Amino acid sequence: MPSRADFDPSEFRKLLPTIQLYDVGRAEGIYRVRLVGSALVALAGRDNTGKPPGYGLPEADARAIVEILNLVVRRRAPLFGRGRVHWITGKSHRKYEGSVLPLSDDGTSVNMILCALKFEALGS
Repeated sequence: MPSRADFDPSEFRKLLPTIQLYDVGRAEGIYRVRLVGSALVALAGRDNTGKPPGYGLPEADARAIVEILNLVVRRRAPLFGRGRVHWITGKSHRKYEGSVLPLSDDGTSVNMILCALKFEALGS
């Protein structure tokens, strides 16, 4: 697994607005949003930096996000998906593609998770 230090944000500036970074806690299911890109803030209508995953969403949607993060930590492997933005009220017309990538400082345990979402342009 790559570490956070393996990524130079200047190399992917165009993607930064669509990135979210999570800190992984010591116990399963404990995560904290470390960074939220501006496009994700605009889509959700809030900045969840410092909050748990799914903060402000219905409980079932927040749990689903935590389960995705748990799966990435357990497998120590990335996940990829696509669909519609069902977790934000009124945004289900937007399609997305996403990746959820484990990061590790020691090459063994996941200590951060990098998520990137690409949204279909409105009117596409």
